[in-house]
Amino acid sequence: QHDFLTQLGLLRTSKPLVVVALAPGAVLTDWATRADAVLLQFLAGQESGEALADVLTGAASPSGRLPVTLPLAEADTIPPCTESVCRYAEGLAAGWRGRVGRPVAFPFGHGLSYTSFGYEWAEEPPAAFPPGAGGRLELAVRVSAEEGPASGGREGVQL
Repeated sequence: QHDFLTQLGLLRTSKPLVVVALAPGAVLTDWATRADAVLLQFLAGQESGEALADVLTGAASPSGRLPVTLPLAEADTIPPCTESVCRYAEGLAAGWRGRVGRPVAFPFGHGLSYTSFGYEWAEEPPAAFPPGAGGRLELAVRVSAEEGPASGGREGVQL
């Protein structure tokens, strides 16, 4: 499938190339730069077809975020173990932790929407915990939205 998508992306036609990939986890996406649009859907369950149709037709605005980091190249992945005893030496340097300071195809939390969102601090956050805060820190954020072709855009604000 990877080779098929790569070859498909090399064809240039007047029709937009929209790739919908159904995947159980992180996949290589070196073909994505040749597509006009990419929608990656993970294990979505019984209503996945309905949800996918709603997003593709503009009846719903995509609002999901990547729950994984998508690697830039196969060399950035941890190969699956085919032995009966598997030893992984990465420790906590797996997933996004192993990519800190290194380029990735799409980072954890990446996602686009038909709605444009703006963010700003309602109050500038302190540089350190205030005295007597007991380890608690309250943050206030203002979020604004400008609707695109689909209404009802949703956003999970990541702080």
